[in-house]
Amino acid sequence: MKAHEMLQHLLAGRSLSLAAWLGDPLPARDADRWLAESRAQLKACYARGQACFHVRLAELIALHWCGRNTAMHYRNLLAVLDSDRDSAQLELCYGQLLIACKLCGAWHHLDTGFELAANLLQPEEYFIVMRRHDRLRHLPLSDNGADPAELGGLLSEAGVISRLAGPPRCRSLAGTGHQDTVD
Repeated sequence: MKAHEMLQHLLAGRSLSLAAWLGDPLPARDADRWLAESRAQLKACYARGQACFHVRLAELIALHWCGRNTAMHYRNLLAVLDSDRDSAQLELCYGQLLIACKLCGAWHHLDTGFELAANLLQPEEYFIVMRRHDRLRHLPLSDNGADPAELGGLLSEAGVISRLAGPPRCRSLAGTGHQDTVD
């Protein structure tokens, strides 16, 4: 699902699969437009007294791609969540936004999100997320980050780094030992 389709889905108040990738970059002009749309939709949700988690998630994504610091928005949203599913979606989304820019801290959110989502995912989705995380773990992260990249580019880069590092038995990555699956 493309970023624009995913944001339309969220602004309509519909949930997405927990295996969905929400971290693909948006150009700044598109992010500004999506931010304005999400804020207008939020006002409408609040006026009707409706739950607005998905709209607030769209706002978080747009804020991130507008270049704004989203840490406070993330914490505010985290404080008002109603379900484990929403908590998992928020953690996965925030981690994906961070790793798309190769920012430190991404793994805390991605690991927390995966742990929360593990029992909620369908078996196929579980393995999609697990394999994606295993591959992305090869990316170097930093406090300054890097230019944002789409999932395909991140996976390609991580795959090259993995191959350059040698066979799996010769390297050890923190947090890659799955205790709940047969590898």
